[in-house]
This record gives sequence, structure tokens and C-alpha cells, in this order.
Amino acid sequence: LMFSATMPPKIRQLASAILTNPVEINIAISKPAEGVRQTAYMAYDEQKNKLIATILKSKDLDSVIIFASTKSTVKTLVQDLRRAKIDARAIHSDLEQCDREAVMLDFRNRKFSVLVATDIVSRGIDIDNIGLVMNYDVPRDPEDYVHRVGRTARAKSTGEAITLINPKDVQRFAKIEKLIGYEIEKPALPEGFDAA
Repeated sequence: LMFSATMPPKIRQLASAILTNPVEINIAISKPAEGVRQTAYMAYDEQKNKLIATILKSKDLDSVIIFASTKSTVKTLVQDLRRAKIDARAIHSDLEQCDREAVMLDFRNRKFSVLVATDIVSRGIDIDNIGLVMNYDVPRDPEDYVHRVGRTARAKSTGEAITLINPKDVQRFAKIEKLIGYEIEKPALPEGFDAA
């Protein structure tokens, strides 16, 4: 038996290579919860850190997860958020397991409000009342978007998800909208930011 939460092309190729005459069972593709308000901003990469700080300062949230695709982005964003007086910590694969567990425990206990993470925490964690999930960049696999956004609005609560889209990721985001079956609202950038 082979199980996978998602079946991106590389996993499908692996399955084809190692399995003989497999029977494939697909469970219906999940969609973001009804209670998630989803928006996306078109933004250049060099605008993203300042834009995130601006968005966070405009909201009164005690629990935010920001997903980024690379460890270096996570580290840089945490530094910039701290400089902007936003209490943020990082979690990524460079941390020892005991350090990752300590960060998660502190986040769960609301000792800090903003967790910046790679996809290491997009699945399999159970933290209640995440008010906002942000995607620093568009996930490579559309199903990863659903998993990331699924960290908020759990158990019939409400939450918010914001994705930042650079010009190179427009097509990738269109695939997400196709997967979930609707277009996500794309408001104008806040005042002081040039449109991408």
C-alpha cells in the first residue's frame, strides 16, 4: 500500500515506478473551509516583507502563520518583522526537532503571535484559533494551498487567508483557483505600495 496526502506529478511517477498494476483510490479533493475569507495581493517580491508588516499592523490578531517556500525567505522575513516590532519566530528544517517543538509549544501557548514557517507545519498540526494564514509565495502544488489555508477556520470557526502573488506566479495561482472552483478576491495594494 502507498498513501500520500497529495499526488503531485513526482509522487505519481514514483508510484508508477515502484508499484505493479496498482489500484488507485482518490478521495474527493478538499476545498478551503467555508469560514475562510480568502484574498490575494499582486506584489513584487521586494514589496512583500513591508506589505506583510503593514497588513499585520492593521489587524488585531494573536495567532498568525505565514508560509514561505524557502528557509532563507523565512529567516529574512522574521528579521524584517522583528525590526518592524512584530513578535515573530521561525520554524524550518534547519532547526533541531527539540527546537521546532519548543517553538510550536510557545506558539500554541500564545507566547508570540506570528509564526513564519516552511511547509514543515502546513500539515498534521493541530492548533486552534489561527486567525490569519498568509502565503508569502504561491505554493507549487495547488493542493498545498488548501492544506496551508486549512490551518485557519477549523471546527466551524472563521479565519482569513492572504496570498501574495508576484508576476511569475500568476499562472500557478490560476491553477489554485481552478482546483478550488472559484476566483479569489484580489484587492488593490494598501496606500503607499505600487501595483504589481
